[in-house]
Amino acid sequence: MKVNHDQRISYAAFENGIQLPILDITHPLFHKSIDEQAYHLNCLKSARSIDSLKKMPGFIQNIFVKMSNVDNSHLSGMRTMLYKLGPELSRGIKLGFRDKWALKQTSFMGLRIRMRDLCRYQSQILLPQLMQSPERNLCFFNIAGGAAADSINTLILI
Repeated sequence: MKVNHDQRISYAAFENGIQLPILDITHPLFHKSIDEQAYHLNCLKSARSIDSLKKMPGFIQNIFVKMSNVDNSHLSGMRTMLYKLGPELSRGIKLGFRDKWALKQTSFMGLRIRMRDLCRYQSQILLPQLMQSPERNLCFFNIAGGAAADSINTLILI
């Protein structure tokens, strides 16, 4: 994968004056936000925690479920986009404590790893097809809406 060695961050400006960084998986600060070893260790730790929870009596498991706010909330598209940017690319954004904390968590690094790997995979599949039929059009559909960052970054890699 080619890396954007220019440290400048590109921004999208909105009518209301808000500027958000454009998620570019080739940017060095995006790469800096991924620590494969820490992520792998966190996954192992999470698996052990789930196994430990399964061994607990049912009433204790219910307490943990009731403590979770997952049932009553969701992760919005903009918040997901923010977490995909990572701590470095989101530096100029005014954030609350929860978002500043989440950006640094290894678990949210999974969003960035998934994004990077998806774009790499899509570009590896599409590039030979595009070279074989350069006259054909390419159209991405993002069913869930969102910012289409995966489509944009796949095109960057192509």
